[in-house]
Amino acid sequence: MILPRELFGVLGVVDLLVGWSLGWFVYRSRPRSEQNRALALYLVFVSSHFGLRFGVSFFATDPTYVFALIITGMFFAAGHVISYPWLLSTLDTPLARPLRSKWFWMSWGSAMLLWFTSPLWAPGLHVTALVPSEAVPGAFWTELGPLGRTEPMIPFLISTYGIVVAVTAAFRARSPVVRRQMQAFAAAFVLNDLIYVVNVIVAVPEVFTGHVLDSDWALIRLNFLVAVLLLCLVLAYGVIQTHLFDIDLRIKRGIRRSTVAAVFVAAFFVVSELVAGLLSERIGLIAGVFATGALVFALAPLQSFAERVSDKAMPGVRDNEEYRTVRKRDVYLAALEGALVDGIVNDRERDMLVRLQDQLGLSATEARELERASAV
Repeated sequence: MILPRELFGVLGVVDLLVGWSLGWFVYRSRPRSEQNRALALYLVFVSSHFGLRFGVSFFATDPTYVFALIITGMFFAAGHVISYPWLLSTLDTPLARPLRSKWFWMSWGSAMLLWFTSPLWAPGLHVTALVPSEAVPGAFWTELGPLGRTEPMIPFLISTYGIVVAVTAAFRARSPVVRRQMQAFAAAFVLNDLIYVVNVIVAVPEVFTGHVLDSDWALIRLNFLVAVLLLCLVLAYGVIQTHLFDIDLRIKRGIRRSTVAAVFVAAFFVVSELVAGLLSERIGLIAGVFATGALVFALAPLQSFAERVSDKAMPGVRDNEEYRTVRKRDVYLAALEGALVDGIVNDRERDMLVRLQDQLGLSATEARELERASAV
């Protein structure tokens, strides 16, 4: 299997752009919230770790530059595994309490900094050499020492712990919005963890001995880049749904439209390929166009099918006034809880709440009732 190195480079750049953009958005939305600060930092570190190390480094052809980008990515890896427990420590669950100890941070932070900077002070323990790749022409793999071989287990273990913490936090959440946010966090960590399982346990059992096939290394790097992108997007959904009351409605509409579009594309592809195989490529193309045109007459049943698909995917989301009213109140309560995280609402936060009240169409009476309910 031969893969173009540009594919890895582009995915690395996408990871960087998505991670940094979402990090900035999360931080700017509530800069005084410790959870938002921790999540913003985590998004920046995790996207930079994998984006530079397994993505952007593939654009370089000089081994010196490749090594420099990999080492830079490993500095971000230290930030990744340090900021992740900080994010978990902000969740409302007893399982997060050990992560708030200063002794934990002193020991964990020191150990991770030493671990991920080991290529500088003990090269033979982590990255021993760069070797050309056959599966990705023009790219280089890192030849790993003892620390490098066991390194993937660190984010795997803390991510597994994160699943448990996020799930328990979801059960303890007081408001529906925070509960759905914690569920999105748990889903993101589960998704990320599954890819780690495939990479570390199933796909490459040789990782602990260092005898990994060249093609396996390519799949590992590709999986990591895709995993980070999915992780960022699912975490972003968990954050954005506390800011946009109709985000679920927008996603559901998108599912309906994409289902209809997928049916049209599939019909064109199947008919054109089938006819081309029997007759000719040109006639197959014409037949595909006619097949998709014929689907216009079946648009109503297709839309009904797409509606059922979207209902199955998001059964609790309904495009009606009752659902919108509940979501508006939930979003305002989530913003209020974020503003009250330190016990006071300053002038800037009050202005933000007033603007949000206007955007959601809540009356002053409704807003006061929600604030009284939140204070109880």
